[in-house]
Amino acid sequence: MKKIFNFFKIITPLKLIIMAITFILIGKIIENFSSDFAMFFQLSAFVLFIYAMIKHFNSK
Repeated sequence: MKKIFNFFKIITPLKLIIMAITFILIGKIIENFSSDFAMFFQLSAFVLFIYAMIKHFNSK
C-alpha cells in the first residue's frame, strides 16, 4: 500500500493525465460489453485528471 501512495506522490501531472486519457479510451472500448466496468474506468479517469490538475497548480 505504501508503494502505491509513493507512486502517486512522485508521478508528474503529465503522466497522470496520460493515464487518465488511457483509462477513458479503455472505458469507451469496454462500454459495448459491460457498462459497469466502463463506468469504473471513466470515474477513475476523472479522479486521476482532477488529482493531476490539483497537483499541477499546487506545484507552481
